[in-house]
Formats: sequence, C-alpha cells, structure tokens
Amino acid sequence: MFASAFGGTISTWLLDLFALDSTWLKVLLGFFISLVIKLLLFLVYMLFYKYLVLIIMSPFLALLSERTEELLTGNEYPFNFSQFLRDVLRGIAIALRNMFLELLFVIGFYLLAFIPLVNLLGMLFLFLTQSYFYGFSMLDYSNERHKRSVRESVSFVRKFKWVAVSNGVVFYLLFIIPFAGWLVAPSYAVVAATLANHHLEKNNS
Repeated sequence: MFASAFGGTISTWLLDLFALDSTWLKVLLGFFISLVIKLLLFLVYMLFYKYLVLIIMSPFLALLSERTEELLTGNEYPFNFSQFLRDVLRGIAIALRNMFLELLFVIGFYLLAFIPLVNLLGMLFLFLTQSYFYGFSMLDYSNERHKRSVRESVSFVRKFKWVAVSNGVVFYLLFIIPFAGWLVAPSYAVVAATLANHHLEKNNS
C-alpha cells in the first residue's frame, strides 16, 4: 500500500514537473515507480531479516566457533561467562555495523541497477558486497578469540577479502532455502570461517 501510494505521488510529481498530461503515462509511471519501491523494500527487509537471524543466533555461533577451534587445534577454551558475553556482544555489534554499511551499498547499487549495461555489473557487485559482509561477521568470532580489536579485525578481513566473500556466498545461497537454510547457513558459515581462519593463521604466522 505504501509503495502504491508513494509511486502515485512520485508519478504525479514527474508529470507536473515535465508538464505532461497523460492518464496512461501517469498509470505507467505509477506502476514502474511502485515496482521499484517494492523491490527496494523487499531487499531492505531481507537484509534486516538476515542480520536479525545472525544477532539472535550470536550466542550459539560464538560457542560453535569456539568448539570448532578446540576440535581443530586441541586448544581448550574453558567456559568463561564474561568472555562468552564479550564474544556475543561483539558479534552483535559487528552484525549491526555490517548491516548499516551494507544498507548504504544496497541503496547505491540498487540505483545503479536502472542504468543500462551498468545494471548487471551493479547487481553482481551488490551480491559480492553482501557476501563480503556476511563472511566478515563469521570470521570475526575467531578474530575476537584471538584478541584482535575491531580495527585489527577489519584489516584482517580486508587482507583476506576473498575468503570472506566465498564464505558469504555459500551463506547467502544456503540462507535462501526456506526454514532449514535459516539454521544451516549461519552454522555452516561460522564453522567454515573458523577453519579458514585457522588455515590463514597457520600459513601467515
């Protein structure tokens, strides 16, 4: 309803701006603008929904990352509530940071999507950008455990950006599976990110 009403208002404004008086043109513009707004609202809704899932699952993901590293390295991490709470709060903070940054990219790339020839490239970059931020969120659980600050974590993920992107791509593709994907995608991604982080640490130490 909001998209239809807003689309009608915008189309009327454009017709008045260019001194056009055409009922069919008004209907066509209204439909097109309404469709654009609906698509944008859907993208924003999905963005918030995915990060809401990550935030809600943050305690589980922090614990899963820790247990994965214990099995991988043999290093034991006795449960420490204060450290666990810091991991969870940092995971939530990183998710919120990435969500708002990604929102800016979504809006920017969405506008580019209506430029001929640029649109396909813009949508590809949008997909890769979203994947990067999801992968970032997964890698940061290990970075926190290795005592990296947020600034150091950002530098680390930027250095190995394609690891984050590939992790995020799998997360994204799994997440679109109804119901099961919403649980499997974050779990798979955080385990894969922990394994990747260990491999990077080992090869760059």
